Amino acid sequence: HNDAPDDDNIDKNMDTPENNDGIAKIRIPWCLTTPMTAVQPYIYNYIRLALACGPIHVANSIFHRALQTWLVYLEPWNYVMKKRILPSSNVMRGSAPPPTNRAGEFWRNAAATVASSQRYELYPSYVAPRPHSKSAYTLQWEAYVASNLHLYTVPLSIFLKRAREFDFSSNNDHTRSLALVQRVLRIYNKPLVDVINKIVNKKADAVTQTLIARHEENLGVYTPPNDWKLSSCQGDAIILLEEIFMQHRKRLSEMDIIDRWGEKIDILFSGNAVMNEEAAMNKLAAQIQYLVDLPLDYKILPEETRKTSWFRVLRVFGRDDANDQPKSFDNSWSTTPERGPDGKITDRGRKQIAVGLRKCNPLDVHYIGDPMLSRVKSYEIGALVDLTVGLSNYLNTKLGLVPEADSAVSEEGDDMDVRQKLFLEMQRYKNTIFRINLRFLADPRNVILLSIIFWFVRRVY
Repeated sequence: HNDAPDDDNIDKNMDTPENNDGIAKIRIPWCLTTPMTAVQPYIYNYIRLALACGPIHVANSIFHRALQTWLVYLEPWNYVMKKRILPSSNVMRGSAPPPTNRAGEFWRNAAATVASSQRYELYPSYVAPRPHSKSAYTLQWEAYVASNLHLYTVPLSIFLKRAREFDFSSNNDHTRSLALVQRVLRIYNKPLVDVINKIVNKKADAVTQTLIARHEENLGVYTPPNDWKLSSCQGDAIILLEEIFMQHRKRLSEMDIIDRWGEKIDILFSGNAVMNEEAAMNKLAAQIQYLVDLPLDYKILPEETRKTSWFRVLRVFGRDDANDQPKSFDNSWSTTPERGPDGKITDRGRKQIAVGLRKCNPLDVHYIGDPMLSRVKSYEIGALVDLTVGLSNYLNTKLGLVPEADSAVSEEGDDMDVRQKLFLEMQRYKNTIFRINLRFLADPRNVILLSIIFWFVRRVY
């Protein structure tokens, strides 16, 4: 980008000092070099089609390669000039010096560092920014943005639509997917968004409009419609934010006291190198809010009741009250529809949804059934789950802590659908005052913790 524009890069309409009316006109240079101008429509189509059709969940797929190419193209200011040593003049290009002369060649190059600059050359090197770092864009690059306007807008719209396909559920995939979204949105800082809004709202000056006209002429038939704005991405941005925050809140609700202490230890030892996930997500929400012009009072998800530490301790030992429904159904401040004791939406709740007084939230859908009989979690060992659950049921039955299954129900079990069976399990679970649940031993972390405690007690006593 440091090359001076060629004569072919000068706007043809501004190439003469006077127009047909004899009025002097300013020659406005085209800020892209001839090779960049030639490949611009091909890069645009490659990025646009790869982001729209490439597989997301395949490592090193065309989607991720096009995403990396797009991010590099959007930020030419991340290139820095570095020095490298040129080969010696007495050594033929492409051949290595003789082994006996390598040491002497090294010291001669080192000695010539200050004395001569002919042994060095400058070359551009791209410095990849971190996902949570600030963008280095300044208004000096406004002409470059105008000359590549549709490369800043069209791929962004496609990315926001497809980013909700990322996996934000598991711990590892959530961090990786969130980093990809951060890498894209960090580019669109406030000055850059203001410039794009000024251009798409037809408020740019004559010079910028000339650059845009040349850019659209270069794209030809691939030029998108001119009625597009950043606010047109509000729907996709809202869905993406809700997916990220919903999965984050779900992961937090499934964490027990051991997981939370482990996360605090990671943050403590990472220091300032890694931003807290909560702070990173709030920063991401603020960026998207300014990017697509969301209302200031917009809330991504409704507030939830915070779980106490005692609740998390109980979860370590297999006691889970996540499917307990609230006892009051007439809270006027609540945003969720009315539900019955079995968790089903009542007729009044359906009317509340129909008239727009309440809305459904995926986080309000609780697990139906007995938590001890739920499916194997990602942090559990399947064989140990079957063993501990079977042993728990045997002990509870022998000790009379839970009533035996109704014979009539067991005979009709084949005729009942899955939902009815789960409701029956949940009802029995709620009617049980105390029972033995050894499923927490299927979690290797709990086994390790108990082993450490047992070893420590043996050492002390």
